[in-house]
Formats: sequence, structure tokens, C-alpha cells
Amino acid sequence: MKEELLKIEDSTVVIFYHEKGSLFVNESKSRGDYLIGCYSYLKHPPHTTPGDYHLHVYADSNQIFAINKNGTAHDGYHGVRIPNKVYKVLKSKFHDWTFPADKIIESFNYTYFLNDISELNYREILNEIDFFASETNLFEKYQKMPPSLLTERYEKIKPNYERLLKRFQDLFIESYNRIK
Repeated sequence: MKEELLKIEDSTVVIFYHEKGSLFVNESKSRGDYLIGCYSYLKHPPHTTPGDYHLHVYADSNQIFAINKNGTAHDGYHGVRIPNKVYKVLKSKFHDWTFPADKIIESFNYTYFLNDISELNYREILNEIDFFASETNLFEKYQKMPPSLLTERYEKIKPNYERLLKRFQDLFIESYNRIK
């Protein structure tokens, strides 16, 4: 079987031919570079300083997740499960990247605790509320898992959960006070 890649702007078309007579077999619409099956990816450099390289992964032309080089969620893709065959190819293609062993992209990142709420502008408060809402949802998913499936990562973040909820509550109060 012969494979041909056609790149048109930000899309890649993959065409497979039989060796005998080049019989057309399949055409796949995708974005970026071919990964496996109907999956493709785009690799982006950091958009901010500090920042991280990250991948956007697509099934056909629909984005299914984005992940940073350090294994954390990018663009809010917390709690997304990486498909098995995609996971295997990403691990072999990007050796120096970190991918979660349980194939679930998460990010219990508490860097926001460093900023005093009074120093944040209103947009930063709203962004932080959105961030914490997704982190809380992910933590609640972990709580519902059977004990045999709980990961070491859950045990590390468990002590921070009360801090997370307190910060979340404080942000809502500050947001409400600024609206008044």
C-alpha cells in the first residue's frame, strides 16, 4: 500500500493506494500532521512566557484534546481521556514529552494561590473561577472512582482540595463584591 500526503493550508489529506494499479482506497480529512487512523495533530510553541510547547489533537477535523509538553491540560481540556491508539503513537513520536500513565489529561495546578485576590483584575478573577470549576469537576470524578483505580496523583492532590474550595469561594465573594 502506498500513502500520499497532500497539504493544503492548515489541512492534510492522506490518500492510500493499493500497490497494484494504484486503486484509490481512502481519503482522510484532518488538520495538521497525520498521527494514526483518523487522528492528526498540530504542535504549537509557547504562546506566553513562561509557556510550554503543546499539541492539539484532532479526530478528522474536530479537536478532541490539547496537552502541554509537561502533561498538563491545555486550553481547558482537563479530565479528557486520550484514545489508546493515539496514546501509543504520541508516546513513540514525542519521547521527551510527559503523557499521563492513566491516559487522563489533568492539571491540578495551584500556581494561582500565589496571587492575592485583591491584586487581580475582574477578568483574571473570572478566568480563575473557570479554571477552578474545571479542577473541582476533575477532583469529583476522582472521588467517584473505585479505590483500586485511584491513582498516586489523586493522593497528592487530595490535601489541596480544601484550599481549592476555599480559594474558589473567596473568588466568588470578591466577584460579587466588585459587581455591587
